[in-house]
Amino acid sequence: MVGMPAADCLATNFSEFGVKYFHLFALPPWGIEDKRIHRLFEGTHMVLTGVLTTPIAIHVITPLQHAAIDRDCIVGRMGFARSAAA
Repeated sequence: MVGMPAADCLATNFSEFGVKYFHLFALPPWGIEDKRIHRLFEGTHMVLTGVLTTPIAIHVITPLQHAAIDRDCIVGRMGFARSAAA
């Protein structure tokens, strides 16, 4: 979670644009403009994006699969079912 924004910040600093904070102000790039370094950090950012979003997607899809396709009682054991007292 730290590596993804750090890689993007580094990629931006090795481009001609620099870092912009919410379009309020811009910091000039502190690195040289080098397309190879920019692509390296941009690729690292994209790989880390996949590494971060894949487990999140699996955690969202799996309960939906158990509820809609398998129709087993696993979703109820996850705490989503109403209790008998309610």
